[in-house]
Amino acid sequence: MTRNLLSILPVLALCLWLCTAASSRLVKRSDDLDPLEAVVSQLSQTVAGLQAEIAALKSSKADNAVLLALQTQVRSLQTITAEHKVAFLARVDVDVAANAPIPFHAVDFNVGNAYDPLSGIFTAPHSGVYLLSTQIFPQFAGDVLVDLYKNGGIIIRMRVFDSTSPTSESTSITDHANAGDKYWVQVNVGGHIYAGAHSFFSVTIVFPDS
Repeated sequence: MTRNLLSILPVLALCLWLCTAASSRLVKRSDDLDPLEAVVSQLSQTVAGLQAEIAALKSSKADNAVLLALQTQVRSLQTITAEHKVAFLARVDVDVAANAPIPFHAVDFNVGNAYDPLSGIFTAPHSGVYLLSTQIFPQFAGDVLVDLYKNGGIIIRMRVFDSTSPTSESTSITDHANAGDKYWVQVNVGGHIYAGAHSFFSVTIVFPDS
């Protein structure tokens, strides 16, 4: 439609020019010039209206292009979110000893089934950035050393120092994982830890690799 309007404009402009030229050359009475002036005025209004309509159509096309791009981005994000949902929260339901991965058996939720409550190990199903959080509450006073492992190596260490009463320790860290990387929490020094809501392990994917 924009192309049709653009093709009409030159014709209207020519008519407007001819009418203006004719009106300036004709030497007639005032009552003879009135119809010609009315035609010139009407043509001017028509040209102005068509120019405004063309501008509106161009703006509408630009808005439609932006809207289409945004809709495409939303669909892409929805697809990524649907395919890469990963999150879990698990707690200790029995007192555990040191020097082994802590099996957080009591699972509150396990979206994506990437956490194994029997072994206490989380396996990253997708490459991306993950948020890992844990809290440990030792059962007895004294130094307790708790480590967060990735593929057998310590990536963060927590220590509860000797005190007159038990004290909890918690930490969170973001880490990039490749698909198949494994994480777990392990008590390496110290005694048992409290079960229930006192001690937990949680992992959530922040965003997958594109």
